[in-house]
Amino acid sequence: MLPIWVNEDGQRAQTRPCRRPGCGREVPIRRYRHQTLRQIGWSLFRVARYVEWCGHGQEFIPVPDYAERVRLVPVIGTVAPPSRTSRDRPRATPWRVVPT
Repeated sequence: MLPIWVNEDGQRAQTRPCRRPGCGREVPIRRYRHQTLRQIGWSLFRVARYVEWCGHGQEFIPVPDYAERVRLVPVIGTVAPPSRTSRDRPRATPWRVVPT
């Protein structure tokens, strides 16, 4: 039997399958108020993480939604810093005035 999740309004929360390949268990779609987000310690537009009830971690970015709510947008893949250093970048050519 699957658990039943309720949202902040006391209504049954929407669910989706776990994003981990091979799992597929139903997990709640979480939406919070801005006030709740601050109490948890999460900031808007910063990557955050929590663990679903099935044990798989989920990374997401909180973004503003309608009616002072926050939608948790899942992070897909990873972000790596650029591999080029400042030495590797081509140098800008200074402009010179050539007499005519």
